[in-house]
Amino acid sequence: MFSQSDIQELIDKAFEAALEKFKKQDYKDADIILSQSIKIQPDNSKILHLIGITKYALQDYENAIKYFNLILDKDPDDFETLNNISLAYGGLGNFNLSVDFLKKALKVKSNASVHNNLGVQLRHQGNLKEAIYHFNQSRNLCECDTEIAKAYAMIAGCYGEMKDLNKSEKYLNKALKFDNNLAGAHLDLSNIYQLRGEWSKSWAEYEYRHDVFEQLKIWRKIYNAEKQWKGESLEGKILIVHGEQGHGDCIHFFRYIKFLKCKVILHCSEILKTLLQPYVDEIYTTDPVAITDLNEIPFHDYHCSIMSLPYVLNASFIPPAPYIHVDTKLEMPNYEQFLKIGIVWTGNPQHPNDKYRSCYLKNFKQIHDLQNVKLFSLVKDTRNRIYRFEKDPIDYTEGADDMKIIDMAPFMNSFKDTAEIMNSMDLIISVDTSSLHLAGAMGIPTLGLLSWNNDWRWGLTGEISEWYPTVKLFRQKKLGEWNHVFQEIKQEIIHKYLLHKGKVEI
Repeated sequence: MFSQSDIQELIDKAFEAALEKFKKQDYKDADIILSQSIKIQPDNSKILHLIGITKYALQDYENAIKYFNLILDKDPDDFETLNNISLAYGGLGNFNLSVDFLKKALKVKSNASVHNNLGVQLRHQGNLKEAIYHFNQSRNLCECDTEIAKAYAMIAGCYGEMKDLNKSEKYLNKALKFDNNLAGAHLDLSNIYQLRGEWSKSWAEYEYRHDVFEQLKIWRKIYNAEKQWKGESLEGKILIVHGEQGHGDCIHFFRYIKFLKCKVILHCSEILKTLLQPYVDEIYTTDPVAITDLNEIPFHDYHCSIMSLPYVLNASFIPPAPYIHVDTKLEMPNYEQFLKIGIVWTGNPQHPNDKYRSCYLKNFKQIHDLQNVKLFSLVKDTRNRIYRFEKDPIDYTEGADDMKIIDMAPFMNSFKDTAEIMNSMDLIISVDTSSLHLAGAMGIPTLGLLSWNNDWRWGLTGEISEWYPTVKLFRQKKLGEWNHVFQEIKQEIIHKYLLHKGKVEI
């Protein structure tokens, strides 16, 4: 029979074992140990705290909150737990409760980290001015230069969301004075230059993306840093140019390929192969994640990311479009009397900004109903979207059952197929996804749909794209509101396409 002291000794040893597992980020094993321990001593504050932060690390936010609440039931002013429970609520997307608990924590003690966390949650709420106040408070309380730099960078981010680029730039430069190695601040600075069209200033700062974007680190694993092209002569050499982000990025920067005076091997996805094959010497399509033997990579003297080409080439100008040419198109004799419009309302659901750049298909209803207009869907993936902080999946086709749209998805097995379909259209309308880049790269008349906080390459204002002269841009005036954008597009179609071609009377 175990005595109380024996039991306590076992619990203490279990706690220490769980703590070691936690420190090594072995959260699952830590959770198993703690889940057994808490059954024996359900009021043990140390165990409650550690199991709470372990659940949080496992993104089991609801159970983390349950354990944190058990601590707060005994001590409502437990400073650390007030901070932790707020972060758990933030993980669930409940920013209101997160803010409430952080404000309670600040009443207990003013603390740089809590002010910073409160700024983050307020920013999620869209309460940017109050967020700036708390980031400033955090900065004033910080003792470490790197933490001060991060606070300045967060302030800059808030001003960036407000589209106040001057203030955003000012605070980013302050951040870099405290920590010039803060990669995120350099990347944000590059975005400001890019939004202004200051390309020659932007490209060096944009190189910091390799230290920020987690998905880019795979390229460093498979390509030798010593062979990275830094502008050396390419005469008689072989250069591998690899993609790095999305398909649209590859198409966007493909315009720089023609300036490479050497044998070029393009490392890209299989779906781009037939579209881009005519412009390079060789194409290699193995997924970088699937490469286990580096010897299978084609021989090369140098390698370079396609999005680093303007930096390495020291390009201060934008090579003009069109630069991708597809001669073939689909024959559509049954629709010759119509204005044929290819439409794209969603992109890759894995894109971090997909929730804001995508729109519902039903937004196209007022265009669909125009006389002598026929819409062709160029969307390949129409699955429901599951976004963080959203309880229910989003179906972007909801409310569009009565629309008679020609679905081209069965004919779209590569970007070459999509290009041939686009070649058959009179007009393309697309959200900011790879289709928008493809249409622009081909010089097809296109109307681009941009969300409020659009990507850097489209600039802050205006309807003309420096990158794609045949793309006319239509911008949201408020985040999430597409109605006025489609009203403007409807008028554009009527007056520029239908009346001009005698296809409609008003």
